[in-house]
Amino acid sequence: MELDVIRTRFGPLELAIELHEVSSVLDYGEGQGITLIDPAPRLGLRPLGGGHVGYVEPEFGPPLGIKIGEVHGFEKWTPANILSLPDWIANYLPDVLKGACGSDEKGEIVWLLDLRKLTEQG
Repeated sequence: MELDVIRTRFGPLELAIELHEVSSVLDYGEGQGITLIDPAPRLGLRPLGGGHVGYVEPEFGPPLGIKIGEVHGFEKWTPANILSLPDWIANYLPDVLKGACGSDEKGEIVWLLDLRKLTEQG
């Protein structure tokens, strides 16, 4: 199974978002006028004031914008890049991160942001 992701820099964190969860990526200014959700406080970070916005069309309700930080590019992860986390780690992650992560070319962890949970909880 391959996974297409958007790589972002989110404060001090490297994050990835599954590409199929986002309709489009907007500049921060283009995201004005739609409801914006900022996951930064749920990750223990200061609220984001810029960067990019992932335009999401949830199953129910109006479209939303998720602040996703600074986009660094798009990647295709192979099974070798995807790591399923054991429960003893996954259970202690912030609820807006998935129980899996990826590794980049340097072997560093790239956390997967869970847009479904963000849009459900607002």
